[in-house]
Amino acid sequence: MVRILSLLAVLVVITLSALNVSAQGVPPPCVPDCFGNPFGPTQKIVFTTPGGCTVRVWYSWRIACGLYRDLAIQKIEILGSCGQPSSMLMDDITEHLFLTNPMGFPEPDTAECDTLYRVTRGQCWRRDTVDCDGDTLMLPCSSGPSCCLVRYEVCLDSAGTKTVRPFAAEVLIDTCIVPPGATCENVCTVPHYKAPSHSGATISTKHSSIGASSVRVIPNPVSSDLTVAVRGLTPGVWTATVVTSTGQSVVTEVLIVNASGIGEIFIDSRSMAIGTHALRLTNGSESYSSTFVVSR
Repeated sequence: MVRILSLLAVLVVITLSALNVSAQGVPPPCVPDCFGNPFGPTQKIVFTTPGGCTVRVWYSWRIACGLYRDLAIQKIEILGSCGQPSSMLMDDITEHLFLTNPMGFPEPDTAECDTLYRVTRGQCWRRDTVDCDGDTLMLPCSSGPSCCLVRYEVCLDSAGTKTVRPFAAEVLIDTCIVPPGATCENVCTVPHYKAPSHSGATISTKHSSIGASSVRVIPNPVSSDLTVAVRGLTPGVWTATVVTSTGQSVVTEVLIVNASGIGEIFIDSRSMAIGTHALRLTNGSESYSSTFVVSR
């Protein structure tokens, strides 16, 4: 009798666990910045990756800080077998979504590249649960200390061929917060950035991220005056505009870049609202962007 009761208890636990997994909700988008711009409703799509894995993906999107085209990957269901590690599967899913663009993001012009596309997701994901159909669920282990935010470059060559590649990791923290008993994989290491390959076609970059070697916002976060120092830009007159997370322009300054490609301006941030702001630089034919945080 004791053994029968024990078996019944185990069956109850298994049944409840299965119900819990089948009722698993969709985790909210991981929001890394531009907090005044919420993600839209969660969408769902089914497709097969280049690696041969058929997946159902829950995702959402937004225009962040009036500038970035952000994709949030929230949940993945693997339909059938899949031998790809989580990090590679995540990269394939991201590339497919940017290539097919169900979000409806603006596309680059012909023979140009755009680097304002970003993907955000939790840092670490697990594949240790199944749904009621026996399909594997891939879920964020935890929200972690921050989101994994990676910028992508999308190019359209003169023949109309579209290519997508990881461009830069903006928030890259090699830390997983693993719940007890869960097996998690860090999908934020981005170990296999692809070198640009445009088959000899001439492609220019219309929008570029200014990396640490090209721009310094000092200090960041800022509470009063900040300095924007740039190097490697085309000499001449540039316009620097600060845009809030809601897309409102709050400051416009003239930046003079000398013959060595170096320039510097000072901006008073004391009248700016607390939060993330975008800095846009343009000379009429080239444009660059960066972000900084105002705190008090």
